Amino acid sequence: MGEELHRYGVRLFETGFTTDALRVLGDALREHETSERWNDWATAAMACRLFKEAENGYRRALQLEPICDEASDNLRELLRLAGRTAAAETQSGGPSSIVCEQQPPAAPPTMCQPPQPVLAQDSRLQPAVMPFAGWPRRKLHEMASQHEWVHVIDLGDGVVTPGAWGTGNPRITEAMQAVDFSGKKVLDIGCWDGAYSFFAEARGAAEVYSTDLISQRDFAGSPTYQIAHAACQSKAKYYLNISVYDIEKLGIRDFDIVLFTGIYYHLKDPVRALTCLRRVMREGGLIVVEGAVLPGEGCYASFYYRNLPTPDRSNWWFPTVECLRQWVECSFFDIVQHYEIWGLHMEIPRQALLAKAVLRDDPLYSRVPEELEEYCLRKY
Repeated sequence: MGEELHRYGVRLFETGFTTDALRVLGDALREHETSERWNDWATAAMACRLFKEAENGYRRALQLEPICDEASDNLRELLRLAGRTAAAETQSGGPSSIVCEQQPPAAPPTMCQPPQPVLAQDSRLQPAVMPFAGWPRRKLHEMASQHEWVHVIDLGDGVVTPGAWGTGNPRITEAMQAVDFSGKKVLDIGCWDGAYSFFAEARGAAEVYSTDLISQRDFAGSPTYQIAHAACQSKAKYYLNISVYDIEKLGIRDFDIVLFTGIYYHLKDPVRALTCLRRVMREGGLIVVEGAVLPGEGCYASFYYRNLPTPDRSNWWFPTVECLRQWVECSFFDIVQHYEIWGLHMEIPRQALLAKAVLRDDPLYSRVPEELEEYCLRKY
């Protein structure tokens, strides 16, 4: 996934979105560092006038690959612009380091991770710039035809994206149609192309926060969300690489509606994810939970590392319907509506639930987990 992130960062840089490029290229480096990625990250840092960080980035690129003409040339240019004469020392037939004549050389960075984000405390918490805002719809339609889509989205003027998932589970639409989005603050987890985010906006949502973790999905470098965002004239904020486990770091704890569809079974710790989501919701807020289930009776979940029942190796857990209900309920939600299972003809059917965030006296806990203590009326 790091390679797709890197390509996406380069594309952002080439189209002039240097701040976003710096963030995405940093995420790619956190996945895996290479001389090329350090060089590109440093070039973005230089464009953002972060000259010290850029210098360290170029030096790290040379440390990883001493014979790297591009990083060497870029570092020379950086030092020239800074008014420092640079000379190259040659080792093993190529440039190995840059020596500054006017002052002692900075020690090459020894870190194996990119520098900490310098534009914010955490670059993941900055909404992405929407590069295609204001573009002619004809141009957006042309761009849309060049990419893979998973969602079916109406881009206007009769153009609808050919989503690989089709219209998906109709129970999701049924659940969302039961929700009043007017004036609400909405969080969409794992938004991908953004179909449900834009649905919420069309239904009157006041604020929509679309989140994804593109480092963990296919087509990570594809700008489908951004294209649809522009075509739909959306005002949603897009956080393209934040985990559900870190969602509280957005600093918002009063979401009215959370969309958690097609996600939990891709997580190693789905119950923790539900806890994280409860912590960012106001009392009485609604959550739509949807995903793969086992059709059997009883309360249990099967974990898959080996011998997966489907070819998709991103799946970890398949719970029974009752198990899914209890996962949700133990996270201080009350089930409002339990929709009919969809896809019994498929290998793994799917279930959708609508639940409400509550405070309650829960006698089923001997001790409430510390992340959920504030929602329990019983004091131990």
